[in-house]
Order: sequence, then C-alpha cells, then structure tokens
Amino acid sequence: MAILRQIALLPRLQEIAALKLLRGRIEVRQEPPIYGNLPTSLELRCGDGSVLISSSAREVVYKFECISLRAATLPHDAERGSIPLKAALSPSTVEAVFRADWLKPLSEEGADATSAWSKVTMNLAAVESLPTKLLSGCLTLTGLLFLESKRPIGLVYLDDFPLSVGFTQDPEEIARYLENGRVVHVGDIATWSGSLVGWETHELSPYA
Repeated sequence: MAILRQIALLPRLQEIAALKLLRGRIEVRQEPPIYGNLPTSLELRCGDGSVLISSSAREVVYKFECISLRAATLPHDAERGSIPLKAALSPSTVEAVFRADWLKPLSEEGADATSAWSKVTMNLAAVESLPTKLLSGCLTLTGLLFLESKRPIGLVYLDDFPLSVGFTQDPEEIARYLENGRVVHVGDIATWSGSLVGWETHELSPYA
C-alpha cells in the first residue's frame, strides 16, 4: 500500500523578513546562463538591499519531490555577476503565491515501478483546508506577484523545469499561473500559515 502524505513546506521567519524588504523600486536580475542551463535563481535589488530568490527540493514520498522558492538577503557589496532582466518595477504591493501539487497512486495491476505514480492537477479554490487524504500533496511558495494599484506588473515563479526560476510580465501568463494558487500578502504569510487545517506543516530547512 502506498504511503500518502500531505505536507505544507512554509518559509522560515528569516525568509519572510527578506521578502518584506521588497518595496519601492525593484530591479530584477538573473544569473548568467551556464552551458545553456535554465537559471535557478533571481536577484531582486531594491533600496533596502538585495534579495536572492532561489529554489530547493524535498522528497515527500518516493518519486515525489516538493519544490519551493527560497528567499535570502544579500550583502550590499555582494557581486554575483547577475544581469538585469527587465526595466525596474515599482510595485505598490508584493504578494506570495502558494500552490499545491498532487500525486495519485495508480492501480498496481499492470503498472511497473517507474509508472507507479501519476501526477494530477486539482483546481483548488482555496488551499487552507486539506481537500483530501487520498492523494499525496505538497503546498509550497511558488511565486512572488508584484502589483501596482491591484494590477499585476510582474511575477517571479517556479518554472516547469525542476528548480528553475523565471520572471514574466505577460498578463496572460500571470493569470494562468495564478489559477490554481492562493495569493497572500508577504506581511500576512505567518498568520496565513497558522490558518492551515489538516496539513502536516514543516518549516523549510535553514537556507544554505
């Protein structure tokens, strides 16, 4: 019988504090591509310092990894060789995007070891209350939404390619990404995390 777990991997207080620095004029910068690989981090520079947005993975159950965005402050004199992506943003609000990924065990009849799991997508109106214990699930921080007078002007997001981090200002791309998510103001993450019901909650491991 498959082991089923439903885990919420939540940002640490230090990471929430880093996200709260994102205000005023923000310059989005990207690490230079290495051998054609997709970038795994972005640097967000603002008046109060620089914040590194990267990603990390944790195994929930066999063959099911949960990927989350990470946030860390960078020293003012840090030189990472990053390059600007777009014109600077001046958002009035920065919000966190949480999404849940799910895996459903297939019937063992006729299934081999490599196809024992199948990913399913659930359109959740809200993720605070665990919707089912019949699937393995993982709730994580997957995006940062920048708003100007309630209008989306940019999104940092986890890409489909494992651990890659992207940025878009395309309204349609942003709308599609938000369809299955829960948007929370960065200042309310800790309070919102305390409202989760049914999830097995864990803080992310200390930022390496």
